[in-house]
Amino acid sequence: MDSSEEINNTDAPFIIRKGNLSDLKQITEIYNHWIATAPVALIENPMSITDLTYAYHKVRSAGSAFLVVCNPDNPAEVYGFHFCLPELFR
Repeated sequence: MDSSEEINNTDAPFIIRKGNLSDLKQITEIYNHWIATAPVALIENPMSITDLTYAYHKVRSAGSAFLVVCNPDNPAEVYGFHFCLPELFR
């Protein structure tokens, strides 16, 4: 799957696509909201856009997935995300 491809089920109320730099502001807002409101979180500190930009480049350079879940009618509207830093694999 290249960066222009989406995982799309026409019956689903969302699409999944590769994340890009323009998504990082929304991802930071989602992440920091989750950290502030989750009853239990393994990480307790908010992430800055600089931290997330570093993580994005690290994930992508390692060939790992950095995915976003988006509005199917407006793929720039991010609902959620997933990424995994290579050093977290065991």
